[in-house]
Amino acid sequence: MSIRKAVFAAASLAIIGAVILVIERLRLPQDTLLWEELQNAGHTPAFGLIAYAVLAISRSTLTRWERNPIRQYAASAFVTLALGAVLEISQIAGPRDADVWDFVRNVAGVISFLGIYLPFDKVSLVNSQLLFRLRYVVFLCAALVLLGSAVPLGLLSAAYVHREDLFPSILRFESALETRFVSTRGSDLERTDSPKDWPGNSSSVGRVTFGANEYPSIVIDEPHPDWRQHEKFCFEVYSALDTVCFLALRIEDRAHNQEYEDRFNASLRIVPGLNKIAVPLTEVEHGPASRLLNMSSVGAVQLFMAGLKSETVLYFDNFRLE
Repeated sequence: MSIRKAVFAAASLAIIGAVILVIERLRLPQDTLLWEELQNAGHTPAFGLIAYAVLAISRSTLTRWERNPIRQYAASAFVTLALGAVLEISQIAGPRDADVWDFVRNVAGVISFLGIYLPFDKVSLVNSQLLFRLRYVVFLCAALVLLGSAVPLGLLSAAYVHREDLFPSILRFESALETRFVSTRGSDLERTDSPKDWPGNSSSVGRVTFGANEYPSIVIDEPHPDWRQHEKFCFEVYSALDTVCFLALRIEDRAHNQEYEDRFNASLRIVPGLNKIAVPLTEVEHGPASRLLNMSSVGAVQLFMAGLKSETVLYFDNFRLE
């Protein structure tokens, strides 16, 4: 092996090591949906770069494969994806969670980067008539895969823009973009038409089926964080039940330590029919026992029920600040 090829191979190994180090050691600056999605999206370019580096190493060290570029590309993809599988499996016992979708993003990175590089790879095009004929088809398919891998991040970005446009409304169930910030735990959420006897409401609402669990809930993650210019947190609940039930409300800021005393808590009495809820924000601010809740950094709103023996259905709409 020539010195030039040895240096090239060493540089490619260094790139692989650096990318793996970033993947394994990088910690999010903030625990937000955007930062999590950015980290997830990073798997695609990271493993695309690794695939290219593996291809470069094979070119530098396995000269007998130089005239078989299809084998080189296949070997690069196999080695890179095997490495990705090992990294995901190793996370099962570690602090991070193994995620099959991360591996799918790894596959997208390998396909897109190798496919986009192919039309500019003179070695492959000279030594393989098949790759030469298919180079533009491969390039187009790879570009589509790369664009597709960016769709989740693009949709989340659109959801953030929509959230800002919607404010001081927080959740109206009128768009799928709104529900990007809604999660459920032990319950099911469905966007549906409002009940026929809901007075004056013909728009879509959120139908929540609270399961027979200890604390089934619906959570609004990352609402618009600055509530300081408003006086009340309001929403509507419709109950088709024959009896009164109770719904717990918790509101927390970004500094919440997950203790009950460190957030706003309320028990709401829900009667049959329509219930209009209005919570003064001064009460929310004074909710924590030993500090004031930061009204410029509201982090989540959660509604839950406790100790249900059977499923309970409630309808929600028009979460807003007034």
